[in-house]
Amino acid sequence: MNLPEYLVPAADGVPWLTLLVLSPLVGIALIGLAWLMKLDERTVKAGGLAWTGVPLLLAGLIWVRFDPQAVASGQGVVQLVERVSWIQAIRVDYFLGVDGLSMPLVLLTAVMTPVAVVASWRVSERVHAHLALLLLLEAAMLGYFVALDFFFFFIFWEFSLVPAFFLIQNWGREQRRYAAFKFFVYTMAGSLGMLLLFQVIYLAMRQAGYPTFDLIALGRLGQGLPVEGVTGNLRDILFAYLDQLGVTNALGRYPLLYSSIAMWAIFIAFAIKLAVWPFHTWLP
Repeated sequence: MNLPEYLVPAADGVPWLTLLVLSPLVGIALIGLAWLMKLDERTVKAGGLAWTGVPLLLAGLIWVRFDPQAVASGQGVVQLVERVSWIQAIRVDYFLGVDGLSMPLVLLTAVMTPVAVVASWRVSERVHAHLALLLLLEAAMLGYFVALDFFFFFIFWEFSLVPAFFLIQNWGREQRRYAAFKFFVYTMAGSLGMLLLFQVIYLAMRQAGYPTFDLIALGRLGQGLPVEGVTGNLRDILFAYLDQLGVTNALGRYPLLYSSIAMWAIFIAFAIKLAVWPFHTWLP
């Protein structure tokens, strides 16, 4: 697949980001093997901690290959790009990459996972399950930090609910079951706004003849930057679609109003998961 100049694949052709996301899942398989072999808890904990060094090593190798100067020049805004057409009917691509914002978050996730394993060293109940859920959460977080197609981003985003829910429910403190269910419901409700927002954007782009979940292309259109195959900017495309639906007849053509709705739809989804005030009430 031909890529524009602002999307730069890995120079060595290695799918570093795919390896990064899959590495915690390999660790889960090894933990399952340890459970079948009935290894003692201390060995399992030590092995789990050692395996968290694999995503950390991969994140370090990705950092070494990341070029901040290319980001600053605008020629390599997104790097180590992996892109393969997947569901052609709705223009969904397997699309991964890192930029100046996601790269530090990838590193932070890879660093904090072994810290989380050490911090939970005293866990003595269902050690295998606990470590597996931590690695599953790491894989989901790494996935949504490097996903550049909203379809994949949302899958990773929602999938992170599963390990987080069971970790809170089984190894939390008092009122952990209440907190787990409230967290699940809150996060699902908050994510609905973000999902509906991107559905509207996708339908507007489809009406414009360029159906896409490509977050980079949408970001460029939002800034008024050119995207191959698209005429106009995101605001004009959205207003054309809202005009067709009759929304602007009811609410008027106020760009600030619609941009505020979009901002809050995304902010609330993130704020609930991060327990930002005043969306922190799911905490026990």
